[in-house]
Amino acid sequence: MKPFAMALAILTLASVLLLGGYFTGYWRWQPQPVNGLLVLHQRNTQGEPVVRIRLYDSQRRSRWYLNDEDYRLDIRRRGPTLFWLDLTLHSHGDNDQRDRHVRTAIQLPLGEQPVASVALPGGALPRQHIVIERLP
Repeated sequence: MKPFAMALAILTLASVLLLGGYFTGYWRWQPQPVNGLLVLHQRNTQGEPVVRIRLYDSQRRSRWYLNDEDYRLDIRRRGPTLFWLDLTLHSHGDNDQRDRHVRTAIQLPLGEQPVASVALPGGALPRQHIVIERLP
């Protein structure tokens, strides 16, 4: 009976650890970057939507491009910290689709940098903040 008790104890302990890790978020799936680019949808402390764009391998790459049903992002490096941004965020409403465009050249040091805060005229959709996080 002792070998079975030991196996049962080990199985119970492993199950508790795996379930605890899953429910606390430790084992959950994390989104992976595509073409060195990862887009996260978050909320700031005021509850406003924030689109966080992470640029991976930013010291060697010179272009990041992603086209999806929710956004089209084209980011090009023009110097050590100078970047050209062409961002389009698609907002799908009940009967229509509205796009938010940001086209600019900006200095982006390593780290997190707020880039824009966009809203549609008339307040049809909430103001959306865009933050770019440049990672080495």
